[in-house]
Amino acid sequence: MTSTTETGHAKNVANFEDLISFCTGYGTAYNPTKNSIKIAAMNTLLTSARNSLQTVKITKTAYDNATNAREIAFINLKKLSTRVVNALEATDAVKQTVDDAKQLTVKFRASVPTIENLLQPKQHKENLYRAQKY
Repeated sequence: MTSTTETGHAKNVANFEDLISFCTGYGTAYNPTKNSIKIAAMNTLLTSARNSLQTVKITKTAYDNATNAREIAFINLKKLSTRVVNALEATDAVKQTVDDAKQLTVKFRASVPTIENLLQPKQHKENLYRAQKY
């Protein structure tokens, strides 16, 4: 079951604002000796926290826009890289060059290795070990 409670920095700032209003409600009865928990200092900290939240929001928006633009720019790279590799295979290129181009194509596609591919080298090593035992 998912949680329905709010979390995060925005909620912490809101709770801090509630704390300040609670302390303000005490009036002159709230008179701490520590300067960092006096109402004026807490209001300054609240203003700083709000400004920080706004800065984060603006920065994240800029980051998201840049990330989206990059994704759009590279959308056709998968098809192009496949075409380049196919054209390279059609030439008299050395096999190692074609293999290197294929590896780059895999990187461009950002393909995640399958579980079978991850297990295959491990099984291969186990088979070599078994062969050495016998």
